[in-house]
Order: sequence, then C-alpha cells, then structure tokens
Amino acid sequence: MCPLCTIAAAHSSYAEAPGAQKRRLPMQDLRLVPIAVGALAGAPCGLRLPLSSGAARAALALIAVLGLVAIVATKGAARSEISTGRACITVVLLTGAVTSTSWIISAYRAELAHPAIVVRAAQEHRRVSIEGTIASRVSSATGPWDDGECTADVSLKRVTIRSIVYPVSEQARVVVIGVPCEAMTGQDLRAVGPLSTVEGTRRQVARLRSSDAVLSGEGRMREAFALRVKAALGDLLADKPTPVRQLVPGVVLGDRAQMDASLRDAMQVVQLSHLTAVSGAHVAVITGTFIAILGRRRAVLSAVLSMLALCGLVILVGGQASVVRAALMSALIFVALALERPAQAVAALCVSVIVGVLLNPWLATSYGFLLSTSATAGIVLAGSPLAAWLAERIPRLVAEAIAIPLTAQLACLPVLLLFADSGSIWGVVANCLVAPVVAPLTISGMASALLAVFVPALASLILLPAQMASWWIWQIATCLAGWPGSGVPLWMASLGSVLIVAGVMGLVLILRGDWCGRRGGGGSRVALAVVVLGALAICILVGQRRTPGGIPSDWTVVQCDVGQGSGLIARSHGRTLMIDVGPETDAAAQCLKQADVEHLDLLVLSHAHSDHIGGLAAVLDQAEVEQVWVSPNTEPAANSAWALRQLEEAGVPVYTASAGTQLEGTDGMVAAAVLWPRTTRGGGEEAANHQSIALWIDAVGGVLVLSDMDESAQSTLARDAPVVTTVVVAHHGSADQSARLADVLSARLALVSVGENSYGHPSQRVLELYAESDIYSTKDCGTITLDARGGVGSACSAPIG
Repeated sequence: MCPLCTIAAAHSSYAEAPGAQKRRLPMQDLRLVPIAVGALAGAPCGLRLPLSSGAARAALALIAVLGLVAIVATKGAARSEISTGRACITVVLLTGAVTSTSWIISAYRAELAHPAIVVRAAQEHRRVSIEGTIASRVSSATGPWDDGECTADVSLKRVTIRSIVYPVSEQARVVVIGVPCEAMTGQDLRAVGPLSTVEGTRRQVARLRSSDAVLSGEGRMREAFALRVKAALGDLLADKPTPVRQLVPGVVLGDRAQMDASLRDAMQVVQLSHLTAVSGAHVAVITGTFIAILGRRRAVLSAVLSMLALCGLVILVGGQASVVRAALMSALIFVALALERPAQAVAALCVSVIVGVLLNPWLATSYGFLLSTSATAGIVLAGSPLAAWLAERIPRLVAEAIAIPLTAQLACLPVLLLFADSGSIWGVVANCLVAPVVAPLTISGMASALLAVFVPALASLILLPAQMASWWIWQIATCLAGWPGSGVPLWMASLGSVLIVAGVMGLVLILRGDWCGRRGGGGSRVALAVVVLGALAICILVGQRRTPGGIPSDWTVVQCDVGQGSGLIARSHGRTLMIDVGPETDAAAQCLKQADVEHLDLLVLSHAHSDHIGGLAAVLDQAEVEQVWVSPNTEPAANSAWALRQLEEAGVPVYTASAGTQLEGTDGMVAAAVLWPRTTRGGGEEAANHQSIALWIDAVGGVLVLSDMDESAQSTLARDAPVVTTVVVAHHGSADQSARLADVLSARLALVSVGENSYGHPSQRVLELYAESDIYSTKDCGTITLDARGGVGSACSAPIG
C-alpha cells in the first residue's frame, strides 16, 4: 500500500544534528496542494458540464490568464521578499488558473471523445459498422454472455450508419464486446453490431456488441512482448497450487482474471486488494531495489536504471490509472535523484496529479487514480510522522507496518465511500501481517515472469518465494475476512482499526510503565486501555451481526450476491427452493450456508449459461437436492452436458420444465410454478435466453424471477402476468427489458442480481422502467433478504432507485 514514499525517503534530505539520536522528517512543501485539488476539480466539471457558451469559455480563460500573470509577477523575486498575503493571493490565482485550464481542456476533450452522431446512434440502439484501432489490452468480458468472449477499447476512425460513412475523431472510443481474444493494441479492427450507451462519465462514448469482428495489421512490439510474458507465466503456474495461480498474476501483472469471486471479496474486505492492483507499491519495490543497491554515490546510474525498470513495468502491466500516477511521480523523484537534490514527496505527488489530469481528464473520475493519490497523500502527510512517533516507543519496522496501512486506509475512506459499503476492522492487522512477504512476492514473481519466456526451469526455481508468500497472503485474507468485525460499514472499520492500534499502543506503554514519558498514574493508564479495548469489543460484537452476506434466521427470500450471475433462495408452503447457482465460484454455496440451508426440495437451473449454472458443484456439496428442473433449451450443449454429469454423479433426478410445471407445498398448495417457456422443445443457442425459465414463487405476496428472458418473451408474458410484490429483473438489469411487463407488474420491489461487469448493468433503462419500485442490486447492496412481512435487509440503507 506504500506508494513511492520508500523511494522518496531513500534520497530525501534529513536535517539531523551531529550526534543526534532522532532523525527529523523533512518539511514538506504544501503550496502545490490546492493547485492539484483545483486540477482534480476542474476535470470532472469539464467532462460533465461542457462549455456551450463563448462567455463561459472567456471567463475561464480570463481566470487562467490572471494566474499566469501572478506567476510572472513573482518570478525572480526572492522568497523572503514575498509577503504571506501576497503568496496566498498568488496561490489562489494559480489555483484558479489551473482549475479553469483543466475545465477547458476537459470540455474540449469530452467534445472530441463523444461525437454527436455516435451518441445519438447509441441512444437509439442502432446497428452500425465501425473501423478503428485497438486502443487497450484485451480482457475477458464480464457479463451474462461471458463464455469465452473478449472486450477491448477501439479508437474510432469511421462509423457507418445506414450506408452513410461518418469520419470521427480518433479521440472517440467504443467498447467492443466480441473482439478476437488474440487482438493486440495497435491492430486495426472492423466490427458490426448494435450500439448501446455507457453509463456515467466514461472515456468511452458507447458500447458495441459484435459477432463479426475482423482484425488486420500488426500490433505493437511492446504489446506482443507483454502478451508473451503473460502466456509464459500462465504456463509456469498451470500446475501450481491454487493460491499461487490466483495471486501471482495479479501481483505481477495486475491480472485478476484467475482470481475467483470469494478470494476477491475476501481481499477487498480486509483491504488487501491493492496487492493485485499494480501501483506505487510495486514501483517502490522494483525501483527501490536499484536505489538500495547502487545508492546515492551513483545517483545518475541509479536514476537511469530505475527509469528503465519503470518503463519495463509499465509495458508489462499497461497504463492503469494507478500506474500512471505512480509513473509520473516516480519520474520526478528520479530526476531529483539524478540531480542529487532532495525529493519533495508532496510536491512530486501534486505535479504528477496536475500533469496526469491535464493529459487525461478521465483520470480525475477514476477510482484507481483517486485511491492511489489519496493513499500516497495520507502516507506522506500523516503516515511518516506517525511512524516516527511510534518508532520512539516500539521498533521502527513495527511502527511503519502499523502507521502506513492505517493512514492510507483513513485517507482512502472518502473515495471508498463512493463505491464500497463495507470493510474490516482487521484491515491494518492484515496489512501488517502480509507486509514482510510483499517485496519477496513482487520481486520473485516479476523475475519468474520474465525468465519464464527464456528459461522456464530457472523461473520455476525462482518462483519458490512467491509460492510461499502467496500461501501466506491467501491464509490471512480468507481467515480475517471470516472473523467478526469483517463486513462492517466502512466508518466502523476505520474506527475499529484506530482502536486496535490505540489498544496495542496502550498495552505496550502499560507493560513499559511509561505513558507519555511519565511514570506512575497506573490506574489512569489501565482505565484508558480498558475504555479503548471495550470500544473495540463493541465494534466486534456489532460487526458480528453484520458479517458479509449475514442472513437473518427469519428470511423468506434471499437474493444471493453471487457476483455477475444469479442465485435466489426461497421458502414457500413448507418447501425450500433455489433458482440458479451463479458463476463458477462457491458464492451460491456460501449463501446457502449462511442461510442455514442443507436441504433443497427443488433446484431450478433456468438455462445453461455459465453465470447461472457454474456454481452447481459447490451447491451440491453444500445441500442435499431432491430434484432439479431445467429449461427445454439445452444450449450451450457443453455446459448442459457438464451440469448433467454433476447431477448424475450426485444422484439427483432431472426434469425438463415448461409453463405449467408446479411445485406442491407440504400443505397441498402451489409453492412455485413455471410461467415460461411455453414450449417443451428447445431452440438453438441464440434462443437460450429467450427460453430461460421464469418462475413464480408464492412468498411475500408473490415473487417473479425472470432469469434471462429477452424483451419479446417478457412482452408475451405480460399478457397474463401474475400479481406480485417482488420481481427479480431479467438479464442482470440489462437494457433488454419490456416496458409493458414492467408496467403490468408494478411491483413494490425490483431486485437486480448483478456484479462488476463491462456491460453497464444495471442499465439506466431498468432504473427508468422500474422507477415506481424500490430497486436493490446485489452489486450495490450485497445479499438482499426479505422476511415474511416483506421487510428488506441489505447493506444499503435505502434503495438505489
């Protein structure tokens, strides 16, 4: 978590008196802080509020000119000649200049990146043909059709709509789903498909789903090398234990594709996700190694080798937002190192923010960039002073292990509140426990990845430290994520972390008999320690009732948080049933365990897409299943064959269900009934969603689970839709919805089973169609429960719509 503070400290000047035992921290220059904040504020304004009038542009330009005049007026004047008031006015004017400049540049870039013709076509869902260049690395698509599909950003050159060709600026980018997985940055691509809008302030103007993408040309050499390294590392890890296969690619290359949802969730809860998001910490470890070996005596050589290592790292991991911030800040620090000048960490951070935002305004809206910046600022401004203070009382290494993650966590809290709901009071503890293995894991993993291309045998040997480190991180993350106090609200997690540190320090001082340098007063010290530890105990007890996925015992319906997939449990007329089991993780099985379900009277597999049946094996291990209903459509055939083998091995009978199939309760009443599909014959693979099972459940006033039904199927169902109070929105909240069905149902609650995805789900259309309902999504609210009276329980304090 410690971004470049390690490097900055390695060659900062410390004012230290001869013979002094304590070293003083360098004074940080804070004059650039408001200017950097202004740049961060101006960029979102330009992206969201385009300058449509000449007067607005002129006003902002005038502010920028005034700032430049202020710079010229003070240029050449000695610092002692500038009064405090004059300096403050200069900083204010300069802040206004940078803010307005950032606003103007952002507005201009947004106008180029979002051509009106493309925006209009996306809003109308038109089918278009695009020509452009691959502008980002290919990644696996995350969405309901993620069976082997890949996605990438494409920089547009031309867009063809109804046989009319429109040249567009190459600043415009489209997310293309269905690109060849072997595509490389720099290759040309031609694709045809329907456009759809992209939610939020995004660099991309639209999303295009293509089934006919054609590549041409050659990719960039550096991209080819990076892909070669990634493939070699994958081959090297193929037969390694699970912790190694999942963690090493993330730590080394920032590639989280191999991590399952349970590990990702565990690491996020205990604040260890930064380990698999390449950022300043990785830069500090890699380049800090050169600085430590060569030292200040060879400053130029250290700077040059560090810069080369940084370039190599950027080539391998790509231009992620956190990497961009770290690279810009590193470059400034390396220049200071080469010139043998003291490095000002705060000034370097501010300049990197200003330059980064002016070059790419969308960085100001990137959570990765904001988190990286916040963490670095917290460490430099508060972490180092706190570590120095603690080092006077406990060993320095322990002090730094405590202070750095604590201050970074607190600094990141305002940003985390924008997209996360829960954390863990054990976050600082987790970071302290894994701190000793981060550097060995990073260095060993990176060396193994590079050597795997040329000498696989040697790479396997060098990987041994990374294997041990991966196992340790795996154990810490999964263990602490399950402790009471994990999954609590973020504010409580931060408070708990502070209390843990305060409690530990209090115990240390009590054992030493020294409190703030004074002896005696043992009673007050003990009383204070008791208060701190008592408050911590309260956090743990409260957190024990709010652990991730915690399900109350009086549940009637549980919409499980299985990531980008579906999984719902219900009780009705003495029966317990489940519809769909989510993607290939144990999330659905964990949901059953938390709901204390060991027996299912019925399991419904709505259709054979992997995000609905992938968790079947784990569910069969968790619960005894009486019977399974499946759709008449068995496509994709490979998925269906796999599921049938699992069920056959478990001895579970399988039945094909269609409209009219019913589950009878123990009281003779209908507990659940299939409303769709209205055929016993399956269509082709293109009809798999259309023929997915829609299930009505007689619970809490009626629950309708629409699975992945498309708009035409929903519209047909609307003709005789039942009365329900709760609807599970189709297709993970995609835009493929029937306005007619939404209007007919008029449900009180609309639940969306969705995870992190590249499709923009839940879509704005869902929020509009179900505007009269209380909308809850598992992506925002985690697991959602309904009790017998229809009361809603989730991590959200209010509906998202």
